[in-house]
Amino acid sequence: MNIEERKKFVDWCKSKKLKHKTIYEYMGYYDKFGQAENLTQRKVNNFLKKFNYNSVVKAFVKNYITFVILNKEDFSKDILDSTKEIIIPRETGVRSNKIPIFITEEEVWRIEKYFEREREKLMLLLSFYCGLRVGGLTGIKLDDFNWRAYWDSDCKDLGELKIGEKGSRERMVFVLPELMKRINNWISTIKSDLDENKPLFKISGRRWRTLLNLCSIRALNKQISPHVLRHSCATHLLKKDIPIEKVQRLLGHKSITSTQIYLHIVQKDLKEDYLKKISFPL
Repeated sequence: MNIEERKKFVDWCKSKKLKHKTIYEYMGYYDKFGQAENLTQRKVNNFLKKFNYNSVVKAFVKNYITFVILNKEDFSKDILDSTKEIIIPRETGVRSNKIPIFITEEEVWRIEKYFEREREKLMLLLSFYCGLRVGGLTGIKLDDFNWRAYWDSDCKDLGELKIGEKGSRERMVFVLPELMKRINNWISTIKSDLDENKPLFKISGRRWRTLLNLCSIRALNKQISPHVLRHSCATHLLKKDIPIEKVQRLLGHKSITSTQIYLHIVQKDLKEDYLKKISFPL
């Protein structure tokens, strides 16, 4: 093992502001992969296959390739030429072709009835109607809503909510007027316990997952994760004939390919309707 190269790769990962846990996982794969001499298409393919093409090992390989190319003065021409030719396989194992699990709007409201507290009910509805990730949901603060614009008059327009996204990005989502009113009413009951500088819902992502699982089992007899609510939002919007490009923007997808997978669900329903309603006249 090249200790000097290993140290440089660690420093490079730190310069990219990767989390400590991520760097730790990368270095575990680095120690198994070996040195840059192993950066050939065949060896990369075998390495990824060995770890079932999981997302972390693929990210490690991509970053390691980038590291080698950017630090070309430390590597031979043969290594650089071989590295530049490598293509990361698209295969991601069995899960790659798996259509996302989703639930219907009616099922969301069935789950809502099983939550005892208004806080969790609001979290459920915001997750579904706004397509929120767990981090965005649990990070919401009071001032992230456009309260002044919304409550200066008896406004029945959509509310707006600023959401923190991965990579320090932000996006604006719309909130239905009825949901805005419910949130406002709930806030009025917790004013004495409210800190405007801290998250509104005061709950960890892990705790939210547990509560959602418990209520979804009771309501639907199946486990539902927070991300299933995001899948369900995308499917719901497409079924309402909102163009896929707009759904992409609403969900904050960088690429439309991330949104296109939900079309399989909508097209399946369309196929069933077509079979039921369209036929040759006899």
